[in-house]
Amino acid sequence: MKRLFLIPWLMAGVVGQAAEIKLHEASRQSAAYTIQRNGQAAHADVMEFRVGIQTAAQSADQRLADILLVRDPETGLFLWRYQDAKADHPGNMIQELRADSAILVHDGKLMEFRWITPSLWVRQTSETHSSMEEGLAGVTRILETYGSSASDIPPYQDVNLARALGNHFMYTLGTERMAGTAHLREVTFRDGQWTIVFDGPNGDVKSVVLNQKLEIIPAAQ
Repeated sequence: MKRLFLIPWLMAGVVGQAAEIKLHEASRQSAAYTIQRNGQAAHADVMEFRVGIQTAAQSADQRLADILLVRDPETGLFLWRYQDAKADHPGNMIQELRADSAILVHDGKLMEFRWITPSLWVRQTSETHSSMEEGLAGVTRILETYGSSASDIPPYQDVNLARALGNHFMYTLGTERMAGTAHLREVTFRDGQWTIVFDGPNGDVKSVVLNQKLEIIPAAQ
């Protein structure tokens, strides 16, 4: 298990070089997303959009990025994702969030569990904003300051589940290459333990239990 620091906050030559951020308004999408709050299903607001990042005023080069915002309207808790984008490919960040992520309000923080086979990427944040637009403004300021060196904040913790789940569960059987991966169904917390449930591509279901340090608790024999 390791921590992945996706953002080098202070990269050489970046600080002090403000970037120009252009929001592609036509790309903006808003939707509802179901999270867990106090063990109950609750509504959260999500927004996805594309930005152009130009770090040098005289440069014609512009980097594209897709941004996803998630905000719990009851607590104001807020998180965001960053991913590099290609002009001819949609971001699909809301779709991916619904397919392979779970977000919970836990102990006064927003907990995000993101499944990217074979690892569960986990992070928590206590950042709050009074509205989605305020959160958007805050993210824009970060991008203006750090340009394309800004990325997901805070960093994720990598929990590798390859041994706990096994290739026969995670991937479609009978294929020459690893295709058709398992999907994250739900995450629950009870009695100091996280239970992560997956739907396998072969029609089976499997769960993994983690302690509060996100260490795998071996299944009882």
